Amino acid sequence: MNILGRLLGTKVAEVKEEVATGVTKVQLLAALASGKAQINKLIDLSNEVASSKFADLIADVAFAMRAVYEDLEKDPRDLKVAEDFVVYHAPKAVEVIALYANSEKNGGGTDEERDIAEKAMRQMKTSFEILLAKCKENDDEGFAVQTETLRRILELETPTLKSSVS
Repeated sequence: MNILGRLLGTKVAEVKEEVATGVTKVQLLAALASGKAQINKLIDLSNEVASSKFADLIADVAFAMRAVYEDLEKDPRDLKVAEDFVVYHAPKAVEVIALYANSEKNGGGTDEERDIAEKAMRQMKTSFEILLAKCKENDDEGFAVQTETLRRILELETPTLKSSVS
């Protein structure tokens, strides 16, 4: 049974217990629950889009994101460094992909907009894969650099997509 299943039946005092230095069971449980919700949203989006190419790209991002959360479950120490990823980057990536998916469901926009969407999703997938490697290496500095790169990708794409969906 994974940690989510085990924690559902624990007592409050046990939940406050640290699973790693500076990381409580509550923090870990919240991060994993958030991750599960984000991944499920991506899976739903991949099932809703008509284009198999888009669906595959969304599924690729979901798979890469899941790998990061699986690493956090295995090594909760990484949560200290990955907090911004959990709180901001993963939800923002899902938001951006939802904009892509909605655009695709509503006619898909121009060829240029589809190309932008595909490129951004590939960049997100690559960023998540790099974040996973940095987690496994316990490379806090590298993780921080990559989350900044991901932030820039997400911030550049959001306004473009919102204007094309509106």
